[in-house]
Amino acid sequence: MLPLNFSKKSLAHQVGNIGQRCQWIEGTWFTAREEGTEEMSYHEVTTLERFLDLVDDPNICGNFLDSKDVNSSPPTWMGPLLDLTTAWNQTMHLNFTKSKSRSKKKQSEINAQSNGLAMIRSGTWISQGWRLMSHPEFVTFPHYNRCGVCTYVIGNDGAKIWAVIRPKQGLSPKSLEGLSQVLVTAALLSPKDHFSDADIAMVCLERGDTMFQSPVALHCVYTPVPSVFSGGYFYNYETMHLTRAGLHMYFSKDDELTNDEQPGFH
Repeated sequence: MLPLNFSKKSLAHQVGNIGQRCQWIEGTWFTAREEGTEEMSYHEVTTLERFLDLVDDPNICGNFLDSKDVNSSPPTWMGPLLDLTTAWNQTMHLNFTKSKSRSKKKQSEINAQSNGLAMIRSGTWISQGWRLMSHPEFVTFPHYNRCGVCTYVIGNDGAKIWAVIRPKQGLSPKSLEGLSQVLVTAALLSPKDHFSDADIAMVCLERGDTMFQSPVALHCVYTPVPSVFSGGYFYNYETMHLTRAGLHMYFSKDDELTNDEQPGFH
C-alpha cells in the first residue's frame, strides 16, 4: 500500500483553511443508539483541524462527507473522455424542423447516429465537486447516489474499499417501482449477514486510482486507513435511462437507499 500523507500540511494544500468549521458523522454515536428510541443526532461540528487531530482517537470514528472541492467537475484530465468534439457538434447542429425548401439536396436533419453520441461536453456545465475525509474503520450502508448521474472518484490519500452491489442476474423489473424493490432487496443482509440476493464486486482504491460509477449503482464503502478522496459527477447519453430512474425513485418516495439518507456506521 502507498505511504499515507494524511497530515495537516498535506490537507491544507487541498482544502485551504483547515480552521474552517465542518459537520461530520460520528460513527460510534450512531452505533450506540438503541432500536426504538427517539432519534438522536450523530453529527459533530468542529474545525477541520480538530477532525484531523481525532484520527488517532480509538473512541472516535468520523466521516466528513460534505467537504467541497473547489475544482470544477469533471477535472481537466477527463477532457479526452468527455469532450467528443464530433458528437458535440452534431448535437449542437441537429435540426428537427421541417424544411420549407423544396430542394432535395438540402437536408433538414443531420444524421447523428454514425458516430454515436456518448458524452455531454464538460464545458457546458459546472458542478461543485466533493471530497471525502474519513477516519479508519468507517463503513457506509448500501446506497446509491441520489443525483442520478455518473460519478467519478479519485484517491488522494489513503485507501477505500468499494463493494459494488449488483442484483442477481435474471431479474428484469418492468417498472421503476419494481426496480426500486429489486434494489431494496439486493441491499438487505440475510440472517447470516450475507448479501444473498446480489452479486458483489470488491474494488480497492489507493492514492492515484480513479473509478467511474454509473447512475443508480448500489454500493457500500469501507475505509481501512485515514483517507482523503475527491470526485464529482458527469452526464452520459448512454445512461440517461438510469438517470431518469434514479431521480424518479428518489423524488417519488424519498428513497432511503440514497446517499442522502445513509449515514454509515463504525
